[in-house]
Amino acid sequence: MGTSGFQQLFSALESQLFWGVIGLILAAIAISGKLSMGVSALLLVLAWGIGCIGIYRIEAIRDWYLMIALCLSLGATLAFLGAWLQPPLPISGKSETVVILRREQREVLASFFEKGRWMREAYVVPDDVSDAPAKRWSEEVTIYLENTFDRSYVVRFESTEGIPALFLPRTDVSDQNKKIHWYISTRLIRLDEFMKELRD
Repeated sequence: MGTSGFQQLFSALESQLFWGVIGLILAAIAISGKLSMGVSALLLVLAWGIGCIGIYRIEAIRDWYLMIALCLSLGATLAFLGAWLQPPLPISGKSETVVILRREQREVLASFFEKGRWMREAYVVPDDVSDAPAKRWSEEVTIYLENTFDRSYVVRFESTEGIPALFLPRTDVSDQNKKIHWYISTRLIRLDEFMKELRD
């Protein structure tokens, strides 16, 4: 770049029109709604700063109080436009944090579901099997539901209302094992309902 090129560049940098155009471009990008809120706010601040430089470059304005007043007015205008022209978020939309949280909750419920499903198979036998593992599993799920959600989930988890009769694949299962099998099965149905409700 020759001497004339540098002179043209310095001339442009000293021009209030140059700074005004740059400020308008940044402001337009910021309020376009295509960027995140953080980036848009940063661009608006830059647009305000560049606009103030443009005001300072106006030779007709040499009064500092007037410069400050114009800069404050410009900042207020940009803030208003940024808030007014930003597209509103959909009311029904879920934030990324909520989606991630629900996915994590669903994964925990799925692990309980798998554990209960495999445990239930141990009771499809003629000889009586202790109900201690099933009760311990149910207690673990209950504690998680109450700590993560609320008591209503525990009530639903333990309720058999609306669940149809379940049939065992074998007929020689002991009465005690049938009760435990039903005990686990009804809770598995509730866990499946909870996972479906937590889908993205």
